[in-house]
Amino acid sequence: MTADEWGYWMEGKAAVGDIKAPDGTILEKAGAKRDGGSYDDRMGGVACWNAVMDENDYMVRKWNEFIAA
Repeated sequence: MTADEWGYWMEGKAAVGDIKAPDGTILEKAGAKRDGGSYDDRMGGVACWNAVMDENDYMVRKWNEFIAA
């Protein structure tokens, strides 16, 4: 990855030159900026939370009872 590509993809900077795919097609023109900013800014907006409800054990137990009946 060139310094220009790194700046575009990871640091959120405007592309100095055209950003190209491995096959040579142009992905972004010179001067384009990545939506969302830098990698740190984008990943700083990611949040995780407990997606398992408090009743999960109870519901699994009752479901297994129902299936076994």
